[in-house]
Amino acid sequence: MTGKRYKLVVRGEVQGVGFRRLVLSIAARRKLRVEASNLPDGSVEIIVYGLREDAERLASKIENLNVIRVEEVEIRDE
Repeated sequence: MTGKRYKLVVRGEVQGVGFRRLVLSIAARRKLRVEASNLPDGSVEIIVYGLREDAERLASKIENLNVIRVEEVEIRDE
């Protein structure tokens, strides 16, 4: 696969609301390979495999969700 691995850390009301399932659905529609897991501090970690642009597009989509309250999406190179 072309690209790298990027970590998105999503903060807000993102646990216990179907957020990970929603992210996996969004990623599947965009043919992205991702993994999502809850973190102990209440945030969600999403690993995106691909290009930086893929991670940025997914982050933008997540930031603009109106069904779940997202406060911040941080992108880190892995």
